[in-house]
Amino acid sequence: MPTLTPSFPVYRFGIFEANPRSGELLKKGVRVPLQVKPFQLLIVLLQEQGQIVTRDEIRNRLWPEGTFVEFDDSLNSAVKKLRTALNDSAEHPRFFETVPKVGYRFVAPVSIVGETAIAMGPLETPCLDEASPTDYERQEPTTSGPSDRETSYSGAVSIPWSWLPIVSVVSLLLAILTLAIVYLRRPAAGLRVESIAVLPMENLSGDPQQQYFADGMTDELITELAKLSSLNVISRTSAMQYRATRKSLPVIARELKVDAILEGSALRVGDRVRVSVQLVDAHNDRHVWAESYERETGDIVQLQRDIAEAIAGQIQIKLTPADRQRLSSAKPVNPEAHEAYLKGLYLWNERTTESLKSSIEYFQEAINRDPSYALAYSGLADAYDVASDYDLFSPRESYSKARAAVLRALELDPSLAQAHATLADMKAAYEWDWPGAEAEFMRALELNPGYATAHHWYAQYLTGQGRYEAAFAEIRRAIELDPLSPSINAFAGSAFYMARQYDKSAERMLKMTVSEPTYAPAHYFLGFTREKQGQLNEAVIEFQKAVDLSGGDPSYLAALGHGYALSGNRHRAQVICAKLQKRATTEYVSSYDIALVYLALGQKQQALDWLNRAYEEDDPNMNFLKVDPTLDDIRSDQRFQNLLQRIGLDQ
Repeated sequence: MPTLTPSFPVYRFGIFEANPRSGELLKKGVRVPLQVKPFQLLIVLLQEQGQIVTRDEIRNRLWPEGTFVEFDDSLNSAVKKLRTALNDSAEHPRFFETVPKVGYRFVAPVSIVGETAIAMGPLETPCLDEASPTDYERQEPTTSGPSDRETSYSGAVSIPWSWLPIVSVVSLLLAILTLAIVYLRRPAAGLRVESIAVLPMENLSGDPQQQYFADGMTDELITELAKLSSLNVISRTSAMQYRATRKSLPVIARELKVDAILEGSALRVGDRVRVSVQLVDAHNDRHVWAESYERETGDIVQLQRDIAEAIAGQIQIKLTPADRQRLSSAKPVNPEAHEAYLKGLYLWNERTTESLKSSIEYFQEAINRDPSYALAYSGLADAYDVASDYDLFSPRESYSKARAAVLRALELDPSLAQAHATLADMKAAYEWDWPGAEAEFMRALELNPGYATAHHWYAQYLTGQGRYEAAFAEIRRAIELDPLSPSINAFAGSAFYMARQYDKSAERMLKMTVSEPTYAPAHYFLGFTREKQGQLNEAVIEFQKAVDLSGGDPSYLAALGHGYALSGNRHRAQVICAKLQKRATTEYVSSYDIALVYLALGQKQQALDWLNRAYEEDDPNMNFLKVDPTLDDIRSDQRFQNLLQRIGLDQ
């Protein structure tokens, strides 16, 4: 009984090699990142080297009939990505050229390493482990049936002997395709994953204005996976930094410290959505699973949960009853409301004054279209919660609007982890309800253990309470989940500052000013740390950088005034203090920040006056009244002690 092992060619051209079996494109032996469709297109062109491959032929082989896709946009996208990977151009092609209105032709010399490829219909690119050898048996001819030039096979079909080579090839092809399909859908044996990154999904629409949809799919899938208690899922901020990257997947995995990477694409046409995903074992850069999903837009929430459950099965995660409960329910969503929500989420993540204003409008539109849409209320609460940081509202206005939205979100869906985290942050920042805030943080992390923002905000809460060891543990967890987040890394440095570990704070902030040179908060916190280290001139330099990078943000301007006063330049400090008070008549300026300038000028009673005003204004900075080193000179003052008592931080 002979055993036949499928074999595939390796195509070599220039300094590149393409291996259909592993799904890899190598450049001088180094893997070049290339998604599935562009790679499949490359194989088609290589198989027909020197010949024109028409667009219709490509459609039939890569997007067979029944496939839900906008063909022209998808093919153009695949061609563009392939040219980028090969560093080729349409104007001066080195590898493949465009034949106008017809198709494409591979023009570079090609050599084949290995056996000749088996011609396939619609292209299947094996991207997995070595397939197990498959046995093919030929039955012996019957004695009473066909002549000696024919043979009989099961199924009572008589086939001439001359056809046997063709039959063998067809049988082998069918077996290979069957193995590939089965393998693509079976769990990846031996793959154990404890951490995963979801890279930004590719926007297959060809329209940059549709990027919000692909990003929204990425965000929601990250959220679903993060609900699994035994899986570390890299958060959005870090994952999105790899959009359109040329780094290889193993490099990305090492930078993010993950075991596996999920990449994919998203396309919406009318009321249909198609999401394709593939899972890569980051340890050996091996594609282990791929699947495509098509749904109505109203079923998009269930689609995300189906993908999360499928991935959990592939990476052999044992779901706890709580995990299953978190993934079990999926309420259908109004498609128009969901689209408005995704636009709001996209703009909220851009974090500019104008984008934040627009995000509020889109979240409100989503609510108007579906008043029962809990996520839209939660998004609106998050937008209002940070609005005072962008001078859109005073802290009191922000709190009032955010609180109403988040309470409605939780009324509609008590299982929303992000809404519990937002409520916790508001209870701490505006209500000074410390037990209530901690209870909400605990509930948020119970519902979504992988929610980096909840760990970050909880660390802020713990720092303000002076519980530094617990705060550092939460910061470490937040960084594990979102290692490239500027805000989380900056807060890590500020927490060291609050704990009076100035050398560690400076070390953290110096690294940030190198990795994120335009990130103003890093320079701001480094300035305060330099003051405590006695480097007053260096502190002023850092504060000035923060002012310049932020466009004159009042908080950073106040820090500069504080630095000038401590370094002996009282006149400049007084000028800044006067400017801040004038600005406060037309826009929100933190009274806490003005107090810091007066304190550095040695005017302690005026500083306490402004701190009391900050208390009356519900200034969130009051959270750190108990631990802020800049306030050490007035801690013994009875007025300061009274303030601590009024906000419950006198313990």
